[in-house]
Amino acid sequence: MQLIRELHPVGHGAFFTERIRNEGKTCFTFIYDCGSYKVDNVVRVLNQVFQPYSGEHIDLLCISHFDKDHINGLISLLSRCKVDSSTVVLMPFKYPKALVVADHPIASLLSLLMFYGTHIVGVYNSTGREEFVFGQLFQTDAIPEGARIFLPASIGRWVYVPLMHDEGFESVLEEFNRKIENLDIDYNQIGSPAAIGHLKSVYQNLPSLVHGNVTAINMNSLMILSYPLTNKVEKSVVVQKSSSLCQSIQPSCLYTGDTSFQNQQVFSDLLQRVFSYGCSQLGLLQIPHHGSNHCYNSSIAQCSSFSAAFVNYDSMYKNSNRLACLHDFNNRYPILLRVTKDINTRVVHKITI
Repeated sequence: MQLIRELHPVGHGAFFTERIRNEGKTCFTFIYDCGSYKVDNVVRVLNQVFQPYSGEHIDLLCISHFDKDHINGLISLLSRCKVDSSTVVLMPFKYPKALVVADHPIASLLSLLMFYGTHIVGVYNSTGREEFVFGQLFQTDAIPEGARIFLPASIGRWVYVPLMHDEGFESVLEEFNRKIENLDIDYNQIGSPAAIGHLKSVYQNLPSLVHGNVTAINMNSLMILSYPLTNKVEKSVVVQKSSSLCQSIQPSCLYTGDTSFQNQQVFSDLLQRVFSYGCSQLGLLQIPHHGSNHCYNSSIAQCSSFSAAFVNYDSMYKNSNRLACLHDFNNRYPILLRVTKDINTRVVHKITI
């Protein structure tokens, strides 16, 4: 099998894809976020990656959180690709479909995903470690973070692990969780007018979630660990034209969304969790929150547990103190891949097993 991972040049945003190919044909497509601070950036990239109405099927769509620079390209994506009842959508929050009543763009996106029949699965904080074959996700509405998701052997020996660091997300929405569970509605029929009416009455009576307080549903980013279930990797090479990079690295990748690593212990604990899954070293690590100093710790640049880091940012901020990571990684190992809106900054990671 061959996996082609791409870090797309959308500037201040996030759009990452993985395509697994067998015998020259794509048999599994994974997408993590699809958005940009300037939506034109992500639409331009979509026109290059997916031809309009190409019909390429999305198997696993992961949404880290609901800020516009992570989701505002998804509706354009859905107009180019096929999603249906065999598509799994992973989102943070135990009952993500309930956010269809939110005063937020995620509501219209959820409505569209439900219209297409996708299977939306919530990810919630947990201390356990469960295992699922990909097909088993269609039998549940929520899974604990830390669960390993194995692709079928017919596709390839590959694993995805949703991870979350509890930053208060669950505590903010605890009352919402509880009231949803107490409602006399079928969660699978949550798009019905009656169910929406019940949900709105609950949502509008939770002061922490209304009055434009978007933060309440964005407090916890869903991270994804992607790695092979084998050490027999024939080739794993990352290429970036702008930096003239062509280098062999480990095949694993950790997508981090807007998770905060400002606390050094949080970052260290996360790496220990990653290694506990059998990844001796990470290949690629996403610097969270577009390199913002609010979520970054300079100790990350001194860590030898990953081969390369990458950051999506707008080049207009490159001299700003909000991007300390650009200075910290300068001319040192591990390397930093800078992904802006320049097409030449696109990163392609080709893995052959």
